[in-house]
Amino acid sequence: MPVTSTSFAHGKTGSVLVNGASQPLTDWSVDFKADAVEVTNFLSEGVTENVFGIASAEITASGPYDGSSGASPGNDCTFTLGVGGAGFVVKARITSVKVDLNVKDVAKISYSATSNGVFGASP
Repeated sequence: MPVTSTSFAHGKTGSVLVNGASQPLTDWSVDFKADAVEVTNFLSEGVTENVFGIASAEITASGPYDGSSGASPGNDCTFTLGVGGAGFVVKARITSVKVDLNVKDVAKISYSATSNGVFGASP
């Protein structure tokens, strides 16, 4: 029988703060990236070599719309993305705020942002 670990974080423990204000969102994702700058040369012995370049993070978050967006495209924000007792802090610029409305559903909002400063795991 498979063993289930209790060390996994459940989605119900998630949270999103935008500039310190809690947002009633239902999902978020963050994609951390690092450019690999190629430095292959004649001494590379036939293999590709690279060094760490520019780091970045892309954020998306969405959920029910409560009438306030918390931020507008172009605004600099600090996203605190929680998961259980841990999470991530990303200084980012909002690139998109989208509000969706359907007569048969609640209004929804979604954010997209790209890092514009330091980011990493929160304490």
